[in-house]
Amino acid sequence: MATVAEQLRCTEKGQLTYHTKWSPRDVIDTSRPTAKVVRNIDLVFEIKSIKAALEAIDDDAQTFYKNMEEENARESRKEKEKISSVNVAVENSPFNFEIIMQDCDHLVYEEKRLTDQKIMENRQKFYDDIVRKTHEAAILRREQNMRERREKEEKERIFYEELEESSLRIRADLQKEHENIMRTRQQQDEERRKKLQLLERQRQKEIQDKFTKICTNIRNTYNSILTEIQSFEPKNCPEIAHSKIPVLLQSSNAVFKQTDLAQKELKHLSDEHVLRTQNDFEVLKSNQACVTEELAAVSELVRKNHLEQQELLKQQRLAAEAEKAQKAKLEKFPAVPKQTARACDQKYETLKAKMAEYESSGAKLTGSGSPELKKLVMHLSKSISVPIGSITGRSGSDIKRVSRILTNIVKGDQVTVGNKTMSTKGNSIAIKFAENLIAKKLVSQAITQVSSNFSSAFSIALIVIAVWAESADFGDLFLAHLQTRCIYAVPKYHKLSKSGGDDDLKKMGYEIGDDGQIEGQDIFLGRMSGLIRLYAAIIQSPAPPGVRNHPHGLANGWLWFAEFLNMEPIPDISTTVLFDFLEVSGHMLMKSYKSQFEKLLYAICYDFYPKLESVSDDKASLARLKMFLEKCMKEKKVPVPEGRLDKNFWNTYHSGQVVGE
Repeated sequence: MATVAEQLRCTEKGQLTYHTKWSPRDVIDTSRPTAKVVRNIDLVFEIKSIKAALEAIDDDAQTFYKNMEEENARESRKEKEKISSVNVAVENSPFNFEIIMQDCDHLVYEEKRLTDQKIMENRQKFYDDIVRKTHEAAILRREQNMRERREKEEKERIFYEELEESSLRIRADLQKEHENIMRTRQQQDEERRKKLQLLERQRQKEIQDKFTKICTNIRNTYNSILTEIQSFEPKNCPEIAHSKIPVLLQSSNAVFKQTDLAQKELKHLSDEHVLRTQNDFEVLKSNQACVTEELAAVSELVRKNHLEQQELLKQQRLAAEAEKAQKAKLEKFPAVPKQTARACDQKYETLKAKMAEYESSGAKLTGSGSPELKKLVMHLSKSISVPIGSITGRSGSDIKRVSRILTNIVKGDQVTVGNKTMSTKGNSIAIKFAENLIAKKLVSQAITQVSSNFSSAFSIALIVIAVWAESADFGDLFLAHLQTRCIYAVPKYHKLSKSGGDDDLKKMGYEIGDDGQIEGQDIFLGRMSGLIRLYAAIIQSPAPPGVRNHPHGLANGWLWFAEFLNMEPIPDISTTVLFDFLEVSGHMLMKSYKSQFEKLLYAICYDFYPKLESVSDDKASLARLKMFLEKCMKEKKVPVPEGRLDKNFWNTYHSGQVVGE
């Protein structure tokens, strides 16, 4: 019995299996019926079932051994009593006791055998009860575990069902709360929007009133300027045309027109419009003060001129008398020749004559009644205008594409326009027309593009150089068109005639509208800046790959500086042109001429700049030029202009197509 308990206690995994093939060593006493009982058991118990079985086995075993000890004690007493009675009988009996003892021993042995058999039967019955009780306890424990598991699962199921119902209720409540919040927020947003609209209407009304008041002030100031000029005596005074009054009047007229147009067309005004209009009003008041000063100066000048004229007439009478006395002597000597004109002025006149010749030749082509020539002119115009309009500084491949189209046209090679192919080969008039048109279009492109984006001058300059390298006639025409639109590229100042009319302003570079209004000073200076920057960019830009000699290189920049610094400066434009030309070409001129160019910068700083200060009222332009010159003199170098394209740019590539190819 102890062996079975030991085997039950030695399990490791909480489960115990009894096998039918146990060896005799698994049971200490093989004579007992325990081995037979154990060999017939094949059960698997859980840990709790095993503990219950062990407790049951221990209780029954203690009771069994206690009963066995009591029974053995009774049997011993009985046996002793029998032995004592037998001994008494033997002593008193006349019989042969040896035979009797043998019979007694046999009876005792038989009785012992029967007793042992009964004991074994009881023991077998006891172990059968133990197995039965153990099996029943295991079954009860397993049923209890199953019942507890089912109860637990049922509780969990009920718990999760209640949890799901609760979550659904909470979700529904949250959804309702969210809808209420969104509804409230929409109402608040609507109220806020209405308040903002009301405030915006009030603000617009205030801005409109303020804008209207400023416009009224501008109109009154402009009328005062006109009245002051018209009431000036004497009428049609030529000194007015030579003063700043035409420019101031044109600027005031532009401000007035801009304000009047804004008042008519602008429906939604902002603080920016009011601020801009206020600035215009300040400019107009400044112009009014300048006009008053100029009129006073003109009046003083008229008075001085009148006195000088009277003095001159007096001197002329005295000189006439002296001339008659010396006439005989003067006739013996040849007349002194007039000073020869500057080389750049002669070249300018030559270029103008050449441009007029090409314009006349082109007029014959465009005015021809031949359908074929008209078609040729249309195709040429399209093949030139489209690529020029698509010039960008994106990559060298784009510049090469545009320049290839234009050079093919001037060389007479075939050019594809859309789905059609054309050529100017053998038609000299068409080639002249194309060269002149390309030059004119490039200058127009510079006016449109460079005036608003200075860095675009470098990409246009590369196109000009590429075409110029193929055709020297194109270069002359380009210079002619450029110098016609910007006389300061010669460099040259136009001398005003006594009449001081619109022709003089046009020759100076001003544009006059169909209504006779002169463009604003800022617009005029911006266009001149764009054109002079283009000319400077051409001078300092690298030649295309394969071109050994630059068609119009840095030497022309040195000549321009030499001629420009030898002229007396005029207000505003001289400062602007000098700064633009120096900023664009100064870096390469310094790199090429080094110390010589440093001397030129020194001459500008200490000789020419004081002259600019004495004639110019544009303090901002003077300050900008002064800062630039001081930086160059301090660092002993001229900075690289923003957007400059070096020789490596020709090798850059972009996969996109250029319009017109």
